Amino acid sequence: MALQDVIFPAVQRIQVPSGAELGVAIDGSDLWWPAASDAAVLPVFSPFQSQPAQFIEVFNRGRAPFDYRIRSGEPWLVVTPDRGRVSQQVRASVRVDWSRAPKGTVHVPIT
Repeated sequence: MALQDVIFPAVQRIQVPSGAELGVAIDGSDLWWPAASDAAVLPVFSPFQSQPAQFIEVFNRGRAPFDYRIRSGEPWLVVTPDRGRVSQQVRASVRVDWSRAPKGTVHVPIT
């Protein structure tokens, strides 16, 4: 196949807003919010299997930086860093402190 036989997609110019625009993505999903209408739910944590920390990706869809804060509904569900400033993107890890977590299945909100 010669180079002239290859069809490339059309080039498009992306207009990035001059202000800040929050975007959030989570581990285990190919969706991002606020564009997605589904609930954002991290994969299940388990004390019975070795697993890396999961993550929440906070990204800027605009040009101006913005401050963020992530709050866990329980002190034993730890988010690091839980606050900061986003110019492009920040990945916050989410982990369970199993020494403080209750037994059984628990659903914890993260805002």
